Amino acid sequence: MPKYLVVIVFLCMIQTIKAQEKSPIQTDRPDQTESPSITPKRQLQMEFGFVYEGENKTTSNFTTPNILTKFGLSDKVELRLITDYDIRYQQANDVTIKKKQFNPTLIGCKINLFDEKKCLPKTSLLLHVGLPFLASKEFNKDNVFTTFRFLMQHTLSNKMSFSYNLGAEWDGVTTAPAGVYTLSLGYGISSKIGSYVELFGSAQGKKAEHNYDMGFTYLINSNFQLDISGGFGVNKNAPDYFVGCGLSFRTGD
Repeated sequence: MPKYLVVIVFLCMIQTIKAQEKSPIQTDRPDQTESPSITPKRQLQMEFGFVYEGENKTTSNFTTPNILTKFGLSDKVELRLITDYDIRYQQANDVTIKKKQFNPTLIGCKINLFDEKKCLPKTSLLLHVGLPFLASKEFNKDNVFTTFRFLMQHTLSNKMSFSYNLGAEWDGVTTAPAGVYTLSLGYGISSKIGSYVELFGSAQGKKAEHNYDMGFTYLINSNFQLDISGGFGVNKNAPDYFVGCGLSFRTGD
């Protein structure tokens, strides 16, 4: 078993033993809609995701894993670090070409702007800076880049919520940003099981990509959650399909 999986299992066992009656963990996965919730002050939260994507008939990608690390700096601010490792398979003339790469590391923060009040959604601002020098060598000549999103959420009932993101992303290669959006409807099936359906996409110039997905979460305890998800591309620029799973846990005061 890989060393990082041993560490994950060990930490999860500790959190299962230590979990107390407190507010359940709030995660940014498995959907693409980032939550406006802030990681509690002085708590460390880690979210691991594994994704297989069928880009088209000849190319597929496997991300193993995507790791989001969050730390609650205050009641209004959390610090963030994102890393992921991609394995790409491409079929050409009955030969499979395998390519591995570390994508640029992202560092940033999430800032709570408003709490929910009547028609005003709970709102946070998400900011990231991409560091291509902390990546595979093919990214080393690219520029430092930025991304931002406004994260909004409405509570529709004690079991249902509507969340959406609006923002822009630069890739460090071109100067033109890509506009991004997400729309997600979440439903609590029980106190342990959550679900969602989602539409998300991006547009850069005349090129647009739109996707649909859905998924489920299972809360082991207030500090530990499992998830599974899957979806497909709505238009030709989007991947054919994608499936994923993950786990999230937190530790601290």
